[in-house]
This record gives sequence, C-alpha cells and structure tokens, in this order.
Amino acid sequence: MNLTIAKKLYYGFGAVALIIFGLVAYNVSTLNNLAELQDIGASRAKDAVIVEEVTGMSAQAYSVLADAIINRELEKNAQEWDEIYTEMLEDMELVGQLVDTPEEIEWVKQANQIVKEYNEDYQLVVRLVKANDMAGIAAADAEIDEMKGEFEEILYKIAASLEEEMNEADENFDAAGALAKTVSSILGFIALALAIVFALLITRSIVSGIKQVIVLVKDIASGQGDLTVRLNIDTKDEIGELAGWFDTFVGKLEAQAAEQKVLQGQVQGSTNDLGAAATQLSSITNDINDKSNSIAEMSAMV
Repeated sequence: MNLTIAKKLYYGFGAVALIIFGLVAYNVSTLNNLAELQDIGASRAKDAVIVEEVTGMSAQAYSVLADAIINRELEKNAQEWDEIYTEMLEDMELVGQLVDTPEEIEWVKQANQIVKEYNEDYQLVVRLVKANDMAGIAAADAEIDEMKGEFEEILYKIAASLEEEMNEADENFDAAGALAKTVSSILGFIALALAIVFALLITRSIVSGIKQVIVLVKDIASGQGDLTVRLNIDTKDEIGELAGWFDTFVGKLEAQAAEQKVLQGQVQGSTNDLGAAATQLSSITNDINDKSNSIAEMSAMV
C-alpha cells in the first residue's frame, strides 16, 4: 500500500488509539456490570434479612393467640390481634415485592394463605374461648402450632433462596472481574504489540530510504560517486518523492559531466593542433634564419 508518511503515522496511531478506546469502553462497561452485580448481591442480602425478620411475626401471632386462650382478655386481645394481623399482611406484601423467581412467588402465595388461615383460626379460638370448649381449643392450638411451623419453613426457604441469589451475584462478580482482567491484559498486549509493529514498519520505511540517499550523496560529495547509479525508490510517500527528485538531480549531473568530458576532448585536440602548428612555424623560422646567414656570408665574401 503506497501511503505518505503522514498517513502511515495517522493509520498506525489511529489503530492503536482505536484499540485503547475499545479497551477503555470495555472496562467502563465491565465496571458498570460489576457495580450492578455488587448492588444485586447487597440488595439480596438485605432482602434475606427482611424475610428472616418477617419470619418472627409468626411467633408474635402465636403469642397473641396463646394469650387469648390463657388470659381470656378478648377485647384487649382483639386489638393486639388486629395490629399483628395488619402488620403480617403488610410484611407479606413487602416480601411479595422482593421475590422474583416462580418458586419464590409460589412460596409467597402459600405463606399468604397461612396468614389468612391464622386469622380464621384466631376467630375460631375466640369463639371456642367464649364457649369454654377446651377440646376445641386444644385442637385449634395444635393446628395453629402446625401452621406456625409451615409459615416459618416457607419463609426460611424464601430467605435461603435470596441468599443463594446473593451468592450467585457474588460469584458472577468474581467471574466478571477475572474476565475483565484477562480481556484487559489481552487487549493491552495487542495494543502494545501493534504500536511496536507500526513503529518499526514506519521507522524502517523512513530510515531505509534516507540511508540510501545519504550513501549516494556521500559518494558524490567525496568525488568518488558513480553518477550512473540511481536510488529507484518508487514508493508514493515523501521518501519516494525525495528519491525521485534526487535521481533527476544526479541524472543532470551525469549529463553535465558527459558534456564536460566531450568539451575536454575537443580542447585537448585543439591544443595538440596548436602545438603541431607551433612546431612547424619554428622549423620554418629556423630555415629562414639559416638562409639569411648564408646570404650574409656570401655578401661578405664579395
């Protein structure tokens, strides 16, 4: 792919930045998920405590029923029962808002039915006390005691189920945390590896071309360079453009050197011709001098 150095840098660092952004986004999402799981665990723990507290209402209701049988202050006892019964209904409504699984919802329905039966049995006990029916009171007391056990067992099941959900949320929290560490480490390693790879590739693409230019310029500057050598770097980046113009420059130098060589040959030839002409002229001059001397001698003899 022929890209400019600027684009190589943009794409390289852009890819690394994209991975880092993905890592940050993943970590933010994971932290939100962990916070949600933590809230679920804390909420379920709180809900389990509430249900366990509601379980104690059964003992309070039984205490009011027993007081009706033993003390027989029915008017006062009726007021106490109305209060405890109303509180039980409100507590069971709250428990109904806390549960979410089908099994838990079914248990709440059973517990609500027992609360209604509690009220019916209380009314029965009041009538039996007024009638002084000890056998009926004993039978009702046994039935109420059995309902108390069933009510408490059901609420204990609900509390245990909520605690199980709390433990599950804690396990999911730990698993999500471990996964986040693993994924973050992998993504961080990938980002680091890509950064190193991009840095090496970009550096190599830049430095290798520059080194070729430096070697050729150094040879030319020292007077020992071969002007027929070209860089031949055909990349489309700034290094390729620099190499192209440098090859053009060296080509012009080569052409000028060739022209100078031709001119030097021509000058040398002219110099040789001038030397030969000077030698010939010197010979003619010597001949003239010799003839002049001979004429002078002959004139002296006459």
